[in-house]
Amino acid sequence: MRLKTPEDVMRFLCKEDPYGIILDACKDESIDWSDLQWVQQNCRPSASYPKSPMPCRHCGVTASTATTSYSNTNGNAGRPYFKCPTMGKFLVFADARGNDPTNPLCRCGVSSKRTMSGFYNARTPGKLFYVCRIGMCEFNKECRDARGGQVVVDPEIVDYLILLEII
Repeated sequence: MRLKTPEDVMRFLCKEDPYGIILDACKDESIDWSDLQWVQQNCRPSASYPKSPMPCRHCGVTASTATTSYSNTNGNAGRPYFKCPTMGKFLVFADARGNDPTNPLCRCGVSSKRTMSGFYNARTPGKLFYVCRIGMCEFNKECRDARGGQVVVDPEIVDYLILLEII
């Protein structure tokens, strides 16, 4: 499934059934980005995220806080995250983006974080996938639509999905 329009996003979020019937708020309506913003803010709860450094899953030392560069071209400019202070490895983003309680459970037993592969140097640019939202395990799973197809985002709508905290 390629996400190109607000309708595509709503179909994905509402888990369109295999027969093409769109569930919830998107049924038989034309949707725009402000509709999606209302749905995201009022109908889709966000799962919690780490607000303070936790022990690194690699070495056990308390993680350090960092911020992505404002020149980041993958939609993560200025985004806070935690990293291992001894190994310098990224652990987890420290924000609510992509944290949906309906996401699959990771190995820690909590709902995962939905994120996207970058558009540069990625085998499948714009591919959605799930990772551990608390940064404590190596969970990584491709995001699939209701029909089992890989979900990929068009570059033109990335900013909207970031604003809506979908990715």
